[in-house]
Amino acid sequence: MKNTFKLYLTLWVALFTFLNVNAQCETIRGFFKDDMYTSKELVTFAEKDPQKAFDSWKVLYNEKAGLAKNIEELNLVSKNLDEIGKVGGYLKWKSLKEVEKSLTGALKSTYDDILRSGGSVVENNGTLKLLSKNGDEVAQISNGKILPTKYFDDILHSGATPIGQPANGYQVFKKGDDLVVKRMPDKSAYTANELTELQQHPKGHTLERHGYDVTDEALIKRANEGIAPDGSYIGNNPINPPKPPYSSKFETPQQLQKALNNTRPGTPAFNSTPIVNGRKTVIHELTDGTTYGKGVPKDGTTFQQAKKVRAGYEEVSPNNWQLVTMFPDF
Repeated sequence: MKNTFKLYLTLWVALFTFLNVNAQCETIRGFFKDDMYTSKELVTFAEKDPQKAFDSWKVLYNEKAGLAKNIEELNLVSKNLDEIGKVGGYLKWKSLKEVEKSLTGALKSTYDDILRSGGSVVENNGTLKLLSKNGDEVAQISNGKILPTKYFDDILHSGATPIGQPANGYQVFKKGDDLVVKRMPDKSAYTANELTELQQHPKGHTLERHGYDVTDEALIKRANEGIAPDGSYIGNNPINPPKPPYSSKFETPQQLQKALNNTRPGTPAFNSTPIVNGRKTVIHELTDGTTYGKGVPKDGTTFQQAKKVRAGYEEVSPNNWQLVTMFPDF
């Protein structure tokens, strides 16, 4: 009996407190009263700060009534009332928080980072679209993965400023009002000598287009649109470039290291490959049941495991062979 009396006493103290806010609708207060009668948890929540409790409940009731008695959501709203008010409501605020979470995970950039750079983010059916100031689509983010649509160009975007940190193999850059995405492959697993082999040729691109951190989505895009993970394409037509027979990647750094060990100058595979116009296309196939990686065929979406690797070397000076590209092959 004592607990019941305390419950109703608290209820009426809370309700009388709300009467001092003239703008509050009597009908809304009635709905809140009904919820208080049927939820001891709501009464307990209202005991510490009845006005804030009502304001929090009203936010949820007006936008998502089914959550109005959810104490976890009420606590979340009560801690962020000012922020929710600034952005124009609970659902918009919650959406922005999800955007923030996705941006931080996919790009290691915050929503404010993007806004300060003149960009914006819109959500469409679970996919975030990163837009530059002029409205150009820069990238899409889905399931925590980024898929660029506007790529960094070494000449056009020389001197661009990085936004946030590299994440998932990419980083956003800003130049003027322009936002672009640059492929930033993870190199931490490789030795200094291996990185020299992979990067010394001025056109070397093994890590950028075939590294283990290339996403499946980027490979499928190349297979179907002809745009490589670093934004490059074959030929001079960016609208409709040729598609390679397969778009592939090494799934682990160890697979790439094995490929280097089996194709570099001095190996049996390298030595047995003929020179054609100052180049060698070295092919090695595994016979122990292991694979070099995976790839998706032209116009396809289904991946296959690759037992072969193809490495292209150029003789840049007498007996000085440098790697241009290397990728799992079929």
